[in-house]
Amino acid sequence: MSSSPFTDPQIWNAIAAGYVKVTAPLLGHFSEDAIEWARLSSSDRVFDLACGPGTLTTKAAPLVNSITGVDFAPQMVEAAQKAIQEAGLNNVVLEQADGQQKFGPGDEYDVAFSMFGLMLFADRVAGLKNLKHLLKPGGRVYLSTWPTIEHSPYMKLAFEAFIGACPENLIPDRPIGAFDNPEIVEEEMGQAGFKAVEVVLKTHALPVKAPEAIWQELSEGNVLVDLVRKQLGDEPFSEVRKKTLENLNALVSKAPEKLDFAALLATGVA
Repeated sequence: MSSSPFTDPQIWNAIAAGYVKVTAPLLGHFSEDAIEWARLSSSDRVFDLACGPGTLTTKAAPLVNSITGVDFAPQMVEAAQKAIQEAGLNNVVLEQADGQQKFGPGDEYDVAFSMFGLMLFADRVAGLKNLKHLLKPGGRVYLSTWPTIEHSPYMKLAFEAFIGACPENLIPDRPIGAFDNPEIVEEEMGQAGFKAVEVVLKTHALPVKAPEAIWQELSEGNVLVDLVRKQLGDEPFSEVRKKTLENLNALVSKAPEKLDFAALLATGVA
């Protein structure tokens, strides 16, 4: 696998439906955390970079003046548009665009978010600089990224079972590189020109699901798992599924009723 396998919009198009079904509800916990931290006001103009299917956009829109959501994957933008229509929101604009490329006249927005999106950019600092460009002076940015897996037992259980079923060395130890380190998050935000940077660990205790339900979360809505599927082919991947479920049965039988699901949230001032 390449060192940056996540920057092709087609891989996100491929999992968009499953992402909406099983992944977005999980990540919504951290969107709510970020919105609460931002203390949004009815006058705020908001920008959501790598908005995906509108997980944060739909939650924030009722609280603000307007919100612009941008994603590079057409199927994700379509899913976000559907979510916005179903919610009856009329203050949202969606665009298909690459957040690593500078766009917009700048100094437009009061608040910007990027929830589990910018962390996957090939050039994160470029993406951060684009956000700073879009923000008014004194505007605030809020980001989320994954911590190291030890901080998130809920995620560790699932991926320990999956990685243990895959051929050796197929999956990198740290798929998002050093952006799972709070010091690196702070450093790169500083390089982009953000000040008063703060990084915190947020956790939510989630019920441990049955092995088949955990496999559904992994196989339908996770881009890393889909990349492995494509790389191995159907027959070898079927064996990975079988071994993953065996591993999950063993791990779930020993797990408590709930496990912490964690993310790093970061903020800074433009």
